Amino acid sequence: MTEAKKRTGTTQPKPVTVDLNQPGILRVGHLLYLLKMTPNPFYRKLKAGILPAPSGRDPRPYWTHEVIRAYLNGPAVITSKGSKS
Repeated sequence: MTEAKKRTGTTQPKPVTVDLNQPGILRVGHLLYLLKMTPNPFYRKLKAGILPAPSGRDPRPYWTHEVIRAYLNGPAVITSKGSKS
């Protein structure tokens, strides 16, 4: 009998191998890799609203490429006349 792989209980960073300009979803592991973060600070920032809320669950949380691209690009700066710069 082969030995079952032990689970650590925490999500491990996973490299993103897809183009973020294409439609798709990212899981927690992908975000840990992109943000160079460990799970504890990630979940603290998520709970505090610093990171975007998940786009959905199935049953694990996921974020769309569009949401993460917008977060990584930072907030748009609005000038006094209301146009983005």
